[in-house]
Amino acid sequence: MASEREDAKKAIIARERDDPELADVLTGGHRFQLELARETNRHQEAMRAKDLGSFGWLMGGENTAPFTVALVVVMFGIVAAIGCWVAAWNAPTSAEFWAKQAERGIAVSSAALAFIFGRGSK
Repeated sequence: MASEREDAKKAIIARERDDPELADVLTGGHRFQLELARETNRHQEAMRAKDLGSFGWLMGGENTAPFTVALVVVMFGIVAAIGCWVAAWNAPTSAEFWAKQAERGIAVSSAALAFIFGRGSK
């Protein structure tokens, strides 16, 4: 002997399995949520690109910029040392001066490499 109230509760809880209108509404709602998430992600990417600017785009974000700058310093130090060795080879009278400059270039490169590997191990 079920009361009208219990019948009403069962009707609310029990869904029809073959309800095309409900399926369309649920699919539309799901599609709307996906589009909303996609738009939110696009907005966050646009804001991040605007925050980085052109220099940040070139060097990277706050996590990768130190490594990028250190890598540039390593390359610059190696190129400077090679240039100094070439200058010492072309001008033997000032070879001692160019050798010291090459040592400094290698020292700068070594310090930048130490930064890269020291920071990566943390």
